[in-house]
Amino acid sequence: MSIATVANKYDFPYSTTFGIWKRYEETDLVEPGHRGGPMRHSRLQDRHIQHLMSVLKRRLGATLFELQEELNRHFDDGSTNGISLSSIGRALKDRPEVMLK
Repeated sequence: MSIATVANKYDFPYSTTFGIWKRYEETDLVEPGHRGGPMRHSRLQDRHIQHLMSVLKRRLGATLFELQEELNRHFDDGSTNGISLSSIGRALKDRPEVMLK
């Protein structure tokens, strides 16, 4: 079936249908990619998040500020200097076992 046939059948613009087909062909995904703005990657590494999770198991009521202090205290290699409270919150917010204050 051609792209034009699919576009007409589902009443989508040809350009949209072509874009979805091209994305699938290149990435095997049909979800839209990142659009606009900078692509930021968290400075928190897996080892940092694992440490935060172990701290939260010991101290359930720890605040983001306390977690930030704990990161800086535990990792004295400078890898956590300047990591903001919001970065820590974003890294933990999607984890079902974490309830942030």
